[in-house]
Amino acid sequence: MKEVKGCGMRSSVGFLSQRSLFGNPLMKEEFQRLRLAGCTSLYKKDMLGHFGCVNAIEFSNNGGEYLVSGGDDRRVLLWDMERVLHARSAKPLILKGEHLSNIFCLAFDSTNKRVFSGGETK
Repeated sequence: MKEVKGCGMRSSVGFLSQRSLFGNPLMKEEFQRLRLAGCTSLYKKDMLGHFGCVNAIEFSNNGGEYLVSGGDDRRVLLWDMERVLHARSAKPLILKGEHLSNIFCLAFDSTNKRVFSGGETK
């Protein structure tokens, strides 16, 4: 995992999710563009958990604390992003239930208490 240099932030996920600056929306975009342009590297981490292609990912609402992923193995995995970015090995939580075919879309409800998944179930 590479560290961010020249950015003064621990995680690009946390930075991108905190978009509550005051003022013109274009200023926020410009601020983010300039802030990221000053970074010489961003975090990169391989997340190993699926047994096939990953077809869908979705970050949780209000900060992206969690990520869900789904794919050809018909499983939905829940990842704690803080743990993924800063631990040597982070294992996902395998959510209950199974699809009969590949998963193609995922979503959190507005409170992040439920995850919805959809696939090509016949």
